[in-house]
Parts: sequence; C-alpha cells; structure tokens
Amino acid sequence: MTMISMWLVLALAASSLSRLFFVSRSIGVEVEDRTHDAPARTPLPSLRATSGTSNHTCLRSIHVSLRPSAGDSDANVDKCEGYLIRDDIILTTRACSQRRFSFHYVSDDGSEKQAEAAPHPELNHAAHQSMDDSIGFLSAHVPHHYQFLSQPVRRARAFLSSVGSNSTTEVGCDETTGKPLIHHIEVGGQRVHLGHLRSVLPGDVLWDQDLKTAVEFSNRSDKLRWYARPTTRSNETETMKRFFEKYSGPYGSINIVEARKTFELKSAAIAEAEDPKGHRRNCYKYYFDYWHEKPFSGMTYFDWLDYSDQGRSKYIHKKP
Repeated sequence: MTMISMWLVLALAASSLSRLFFVSRSIGVEVEDRTHDAPARTPLPSLRATSGTSNHTCLRSIHVSLRPSAGDSDANVDKCEGYLIRDDIILTTRACSQRRFSFHYVSDDGSEKQAEAAPHPELNHAAHQSMDDSIGFLSAHVPHHYQFLSQPVRRARAFLSSVGSNSTTEVGCDETTGKPLIHHIEVGGQRVHLGHLRSVLPGDVLWDQDLKTAVEFSNRSDKLRWYARPTTRSNETETMKRFFEKYSGPYGSINIVEARKTFELKSAAIAEAEDPKGHRRNCYKYYFDYWHEKPFSGMTYFDWLDYSDQGRSKYIHKKP
C-alpha cells in the first residue's frame, strides 16, 4: 500500500468516526433535553379557575339571567339579570323590574329548573318611596321550602351589605365566612348601595351583620346553599307545643298527642306527621338527642337532619 493510499484510508475512517460520534451525541442531547433539562410545564388554568367560579362556589345559586316572556320584550331595555336574594325575591334594576321573565334556578335536588318572575308591586313601591328609582324587584315563582309539612318558608340565598364597600365587584364570597355578599348594584355605570333597602325588604332577608351568626344549609349535591338566622332550643320547644294544640282533637277522638306521656314521645308523633319527606318512623325519637345536644346548632329539626353537615353525618352513620 502506497503512502497516499494509507493516508486516504485513515482520512475516511476518521470521517466515519466523527459522523458517528456527533450523530450519537445529538440524539443523546435531544433525548436529554426532552426528559431532564426541559422546564416543567405549568398547567393552564381551567375555565372555572380563570372565571373565578372555583373560588366563588357560594355564588352559583343566586345569579339569574332573565329572559323576557313571550310578548313582553322591550328593545329599549338592556339585557336583564338579577340576584335571587330569597327564594321568591329577585334584586334587579328598576327598568328590568317592570317586565315579566322566565329564568333558571338551582332547585332542591341540585338540578336547574325554569320558573317565572313578574314585577313585585309592593317592594317596587316601597323602593320608590325610599327615593330609589335605580333598583327594583321581581317576584319569583319558586316552590316553597318546608321546615315542617305545614310550615312553608322562603329561604335566604344571599346577604346584602348595609354599609357598602370599595369592592370592584357587585357580589363576592365574604373573606371570613365564605358566604355570598352583595356589595352594591351597578346601574348606568354608577354604584348603588343597598343599606336603605332595610326599610323596604322583609325582615328575614339577611344582611352583612348576619354573616357570622347565620346557619348554613345545603342539598346533598352541594349545588344549592341557603342561610337563616339561628333559632333557639326554647323557640323550638314552643313550636312543638303549638303543634301539640293543633293535633289534639276533641274528647273521644284518636289523639296522637295525648296517647303519649313524655314530651319526647309526643314530639316524635308530631314529627312523623309533619315530616316533609314523608312519615319516617322513629326518626325524631332516634335523633332528638343529637339535635338537642349542646351547643345547640341553631337549626330547626328537619333542616338540621336533612340539610346540614351535622345532621347528615349522623343520619348516615347512625341510621336507626
């Protein structure tokens, strides 16, 4: 082999080794970049997180979009919305409070159902008398809630601010309690505070002063929450005594009250007759001590049993 041929062979071998080395290294670096050196991906926020609803679940059962009823549309009125502050009261603007609507609301079983809403003449007149021509109310035709079978009530779904705030949003979850608080209403770009509505709205509507003391309820799906001022053990005892009178028939008749001797047994008979979910036997007798224990929950019996974390947990784990 000549000297030239030997150099040619050595050059070709070096070239092949060089290509093999650099190709192998580039593949290795590529794999390494993908698995080790690449920064960890930050997951994109979900739509719920972006919109804030993941942190504002307290608001999901109070906001309603109002759709004009057939033949009651008005091109001069902007899109109407409102807040279902109580089962039967929608807080909205004065312009929107003059028409009829349909809307969807969160029902007891957590599903959305449709209801009708109409102008609320009493509250609208009272608001006008209070020199407020910005805010109005609709009467919402939502079914009653029953604390007892013969005791229908309207549930408060939100709290109103009596002093206003510097919040940039109309409504939010209270920082301390997590309960829904309506700060103000924006009408025509102006904030309208709500404190003057104390003289307008029914007495069981809840305000910011009630945030820390109000008891909280929810359905089993946790899609519906509502609130109430706490009751006392003495109030509930008096309620039961009134039921005793109601269910005490004339002499000689079948009397479910007089047939029992103790207060607890009489109450158990009344509770079975007045059970909103239908004659659950031994229910009151079994759970009365849990409901009545100190510190008292501040809740009426069936709401405590069926719609509170305290009662529900005992109902599941201590089934009679």
